[in-house]
Amino acid sequence: MKALETQYKLIELRPHNAGYHLEAEKLCDWNKMPVDKLIVMQKRAMLLKGEERDSLILKVAEGYRWLKLYKQATKIYLSLIESNDKRILESSIDYYLTKKDSKLAIQVLERYVDLFPDENRYTTFLIQTYSYIGQKDKAFWQTLIQIGLPPSLKGGDFSSWLRGLSAKQIRDNWRAHSRLIFLGQKVSGKNWGETLISIYSEKLKDDTMVAFTIGEGYFQNKEFELSYNYFRQSEKNPDDFRQRNQQLVIYYSDMKRPLDSIRCLQRLVKRYPRNQKYWESLGDTYEELGYKKKALKAYMKLLKLESSTNNQSLRKKLFSSPLYVQAFGQVRIPIEYQAPRRVKQRRTHKRVRDKVLAVAEQLENPQDRVEVYLELLNERPNDIRLLKALGFTYYASGETRKGQEIFQKIYQLDSNDKDTFEIMAGVKSENGKYDEALSLIEKLENKEELSIYALGLREDAYYFLKKKELYLKLCSRVINGHRQEINFLILKNSCLTRLKRKDEALLLQRKLVKRYPENNDLLLQKSFSELDAGNISEGKSDINKLKKRNVISQNLNKYLYEIENAEKEEDSLIFYTEARYLKAEDFSFFDTEQELRKRLGKYGYGLSVGSFLLLSGGSSRFHSLSPHLSYYHNDKFELKVGYRFGFGDKNFKNAFFASGSFYGQNSFFNARYENSEALILTRNLTLEKEARSRTLNLYWEKFIFSRKDLFLWNTILRWAVFKEEEGQAQQHTAEYLYSLMPKHQKIDFYTGLQLSKSSLSSEGVNLNQNFLRDSLSYHLVLRAQYGYQNEEVNHWRYLIRVASGGDGRRGVGFAKSWQFRAETAHFYGRLRNFKFYTEYYNETLGVSLGSTFLLGANWTHQF
Repeated sequence: MKALETQYKLIELRPHNAGYHLEAEKLCDWNKMPVDKLIVMQKRAMLLKGEERDSLILKVAEGYRWLKLYKQATKIYLSLIESNDKRILESSIDYYLTKKDSKLAIQVLERYVDLFPDENRYTTFLIQTYSYIGQKDKAFWQTLIQIGLPPSLKGGDFSSWLRGLSAKQIRDNWRAHSRLIFLGQKVSGKNWGETLISIYSEKLKDDTMVAFTIGEGYFQNKEFELSYNYFRQSEKNPDDFRQRNQQLVIYYSDMKRPLDSIRCLQRLVKRYPRNQKYWESLGDTYEELGYKKKALKAYMKLLKLESSTNNQSLRKKLFSSPLYVQAFGQVRIPIEYQAPRRVKQRRTHKRVRDKVLAVAEQLENPQDRVEVYLELLNERPNDIRLLKALGFTYYASGETRKGQEIFQKIYQLDSNDKDTFEIMAGVKSENGKYDEALSLIEKLENKEELSIYALGLREDAYYFLKKKELYLKLCSRVINGHRQEINFLILKNSCLTRLKRKDEALLLQRKLVKRYPENNDLLLQKSFSELDAGNISEGKSDINKLKKRNVISQNLNKYLYEIENAEKEEDSLIFYTEARYLKAEDFSFFDTEQELRKRLGKYGYGLSVGSFLLLSGGSSRFHSLSPHLSYYHNDKFELKVGYRFGFGDKNFKNAFFASGSFYGQNSFFNARYENSEALILTRNLTLEKEARSRTLNLYWEKFIFSRKDLFLWNTILRWAVFKEEEGQAQQHTAEYLYSLMPKHQKIDFYTGLQLSKSSLSSEGVNLNQNFLRDSLSYHLVLRAQYGYQNEEVNHWRYLIRVASGGDGRRGVGFAKSWQFRAETAHFYGRLRNFKFYTEYYNETLGVSLGSTFLLGANWTHQF
């Protein structure tokens, strides 16, 4: 620093010594003082002359510019404005254009163009600067001069000169000529643009670039019809295919011609099928037009490209890794492997995926939406948003089971998702796992306030778990609540119904139907309540409304059918008949039964007639006449008592009988007692006049709805009299059938096990033949059932049952006993059906050793 101060003193003593100034500049460099150096350089330049001086002063100006000291730089550039030095003028032009000082830039450019007219680049700068500040006339004429217009024609009619140019001359310098078209539209007082278009169209009529430029010119003037015509001409095989079509897409879009944009995009994706930008633009344009499926197709293609690009990049990196070298060859990389993606790639995928979901949600057909979601999930099987969209679509389309499976997967991936919590709680509730449903609801409640749906699930759980206090507390809060949302009012209705506050429930249902008259489910529930309350006319009115609406739901139509026919049944006349033919080893018989019964509200009466004829193995025939009375507590419980009068070869003594039946939602139970029943199980018992018994038969069947498995239980207790001998027998049969197709709606396959145990208290030979003393049989069962049903409950049903087994206590080995049953039934209405069936038994319980064949038919008809 002291050396620099000494050098400054020397300059003061000898100010015209250029060497002292140069030495000072070096010392400024060493001391990192660039501004001081420039000041010294500027003083030294004043000591020089000519080109040497100008060169040094230019360095000073550029130095100030580099240091962003624009005030000092401008001052120096202004001092050089009259220079004729090409390098100084170019630097000045660059400086003024960078500073956007158009006035000084034009001043220097005009001087430069005059001095160096062949420098086309700076002529273009001058034209652009004229255009920038709005001096279109100057830009126009300067462009003409640039392409060769004689200065003498400047400002006059140049059309003759322009027509004299050859097509090749125009095409070779088309950039300048195309600029003329745009500028010609702006020249004041003259319509040079039309003149230029006329000349170029004539000279280059088949040139697509000319047509495109003319189209752009008209577009700038908002003459869209003319612009469109020229753009269409320019589309035919342009040399700049990609750039032209890209620009046309934008122009057509701005002109509100999306179909034309699509045409250009289709060309682009055909030529460049891996360009993701083109596919996304095509999808966006399709969506704008409402072509949802075509938009989805484009978006899906884009997602595949994005995914495949990432996979290729991943494989390339892996193949070049040390793993490849160690394996001495190509390494097989699992497709499931996913490398961490860059943020930009993830954002691209998420953006396009969101577009796909937005479009898919607008598709009317749920199956179309499902196909889209499944295709997306092939690439990203754990995408929560995609899985939720798929799950909700399954629910919306009625495929509840599939929806539940999807949300079970989501629950495994993200156990904190609110929607998933609710759905899983609903699944648990539907399957009867109310404790697990409550646990999920409590977890959800810890996160946020429960929705009405979740409250409904809690109400269900409390009710079925018989948590009386909690149920009363919840329902009290609901019933006293003042919320008016439909779901809340439906929950209130459920509480009132289950608490057997039927009058309040019916009033609420009437209120709901009045508020939401188009809701078929509410109207159906109200119709049930009206009928239950004895308001037949109101119930009928609701039913008729539902029928007029042509309800599509099969279940709903079936309910309507049941309601309508249940009403008819209260005043119905029913005829039933059955005929059977049985062939055993040593005898065969034919028997029939006909019954006519009449129901009057909760009571009924009837008469049945039976006939028996022994066909082989002897001669026996008898008949019976059985009047009976019935009581119907409701649609689920029926009680019947009667007396049987016998005629012919059998004696009946105190032959009264009673039976009761209970019909549950998924079960059936029947108990029947016969005080004097004719025994016809063997030839001896058939021929013996006194052979009769008292019998108690208990039968129960239940479908386990979570899987549609079937459980059957049958118990027979019999007290028999035969030739003054008495004996007691018990027979218990249990059967469990496992459903092999629990999700199928029309066909059911079952397999399972049947166990039967028989015991006998008498040693009598004939009773042994009849009841099979000390028997424990087992049979493996295979059952198939097919049923077709339409909305009017009109259907056919076919059943085949095969069982094979043995008897462990009687020494009958496995597969030595066979059972076979086949049925064909047709249901053509409520209590209207006919059925044909056949059975074959070999070494079965209840019959003596040998085989038995049975053929039967029955018919029921409600008048």
